[in-house]
Amino acid sequence: MSLPLEERRATALRLSRDGLPLRAIAEQLGTSKDTVSRDIKAAERDEARQASETPSRPHAPACDVAPAPETPVARQRPQLALELDDQLCRDLATLTRTGVPARAAIRFAVAFVADGYRRAWEAGAYPDGVAPDRVALRMPPYDAGATPAGRRATRGDT
Repeated sequence: MSLPLEERRATALRLSRDGLPLRAIAEQLGTSKDTVSRDIKAAERDEARQASETPSRPHAPACDVAPAPETPVARQRPQLALELDDQLCRDLATLTRTGVPARAAIRFAVAFVADGYRRAWEAGAYPDGVAPDRVALRMPPYDAGATPAGRRATRGDT
C-alpha cells in the first residue's frame, strides 16, 4: 500500500528534517532516492507557497499536547523527556550503530511502528485505535553488492 502523494511528500520532508539520509527515507517510503529528493523539494515549495498565502500565525503542533507559549524569537514545540533505563539505552545503542544520530533513530523507530499500526487499521485487520498484537519486520538477506536503496542506509549513505 503506497501513501497518497501529498502524504508521501510531507513524510519525506519530515524525515529529512529529522536527519534521516535520503536512502533510508526511500526505503521506508518504498520509493527511490531520486523520488524522495524530488518529493522533498516539492514539499518545501508547497510549504513556502502556503506560508506566503496564509496569515502569520503558525499551525498548532500535530500532537495532543498543550501548545507552548509564543515567544518573540520562535515558537516553541512540545518536548519529550524520557528516562533512559538500561534496556532503552541498549536498544538505542543498537539503532545508532548504523551511524544514524539518536534523535533520527528514535523518530524513525516511532514512525516505523506508527506506520504499521496505521496500515493494520486502514486494512481493517484491527479496529481503529486498537494496537495490533505484533508488528513483523521482514528484510531480505544482506547483499554487500546491492544498491543502497535495497538496504538500510549507513554512515556514508545520503
